Amino acid sequence: MQRAILLIMTALLGLFLAGCGKSDSDGAMFRGDLQRRGAGSGSGPAKLSGSAWIFPSGYSITGSAVVSRELVLFGSMDRFFYGVSLQEGKEVWRFDSSASISGSPAVAGETIFFGNRAGLLFALDLKGKERWRFTAGGEIRSSPLVADGLVCFSAMDGKLYALDSKTGTLRWSVDAGSPMESSPSLEQGTLFVGTSKGKLLAFALKNGQARWSFSVGRDISATPAVADGVVYVGSRDRSFYAVDAQSGQLKWSFRAGNEIVSSAAVAGGRVFFGCDDSKFYALDAVAGKLLWLVPTSGMIDSSPTVAGGTVYFGSRDGFVYGIDATKGEKLWKFRADSWVRASPVVVGNLLLVGSDSGKMIALK
Repeated sequence: MQRAILLIMTALLGLFLAGCGKSDSDGAMFRGDLQRRGAGSGSGPAKLSGSAWIFPSGYSITGSAVVSRELVLFGSMDRFFYGVSLQEGKEVWRFDSSASISGSPAVAGETIFFGNRAGLLFALDLKGKERWRFTAGGEIRSSPLVADGLVCFSAMDGKLYALDSKTGTLRWSVDAGSPMESSPSLEQGTLFVGTSKGKLLAFALKNGQARWSFSVGRDISATPAVADGVVYVGSRDRSFYAVDAQSGQLKWSFRAGNEIVSSAAVAGGRVFFGCDDSKFYALDAVAGKLLWLVPTSGMIDSSPTVAGGTVYFGSRDGFVYGIDATKGEKLWKFRADSWVRASPVVVGNLLLVGSDSGKMIALK
């Protein structure tokens, strides 16, 4: 009897995990998890002592890095994808993708996935050797996620794709009706993604079946974040939205001072995002009320990361900021040598961030 009950419970747990969408990436992806909540994997530098190392690529770095097996992995607009040692910041290998890379990679097991502006989605091993490639119908500016054996990403041809992660074979694709820069997020077996025609869309991970659509005033370039059954995303219509993940119904909205292309971080009952009005916002996640804001001297399209009670982000004023996530007080700022549009990544006590000058900077 007990054995039968145990078998039933195990089966139910398996069904539950399948419904949730099991991550194959172990956190090594854009925004840190399938829900794209902007969670760091360490404490980060609450007090800044300076740079641990600086690695130069050939052109702008607009995507965030991920770290796997002591390798910092990222692409550059110089068309190369890099593997750099985490501790020393020295190049281990590079891969020529033949076109600019603006998104972030995802790592699942021993495989790295990323797309480029020629519409190619690559799978490399951790030594930088190509395993397979897939050709989409338009530029890939988004960052893939890997779950349940599928690699999912959006493209500028207006399609959301799901490939077999081992072979690169197309499992399904759906036409969203307009180009997409937004990267998909995943919760409870549902993918969420924004479009350039101002729609937040929900699709089934298993087969791409449409579940609901929510319309806003302009483009959604940001990547949705999902937490506690709510999808959080900003739009170029100057508003930030909280939408029920099951029904697609609006829970609340907040009017900011300009366009929002920064993807939100969600932590501790707060939602954090940057804005083109040069301000960084913290809202109450339940009610959408403003808790605090921090002004900078440049537009903020960098997406924040939260770790150890600190929220980190970059600005087009050329600084990287560390802000107390509860009080909104500036803890420190670091001057990079150009705009910072890339999203910071926390690994242990290091903060990794790319700049428009093409440098990957490790702060400690």
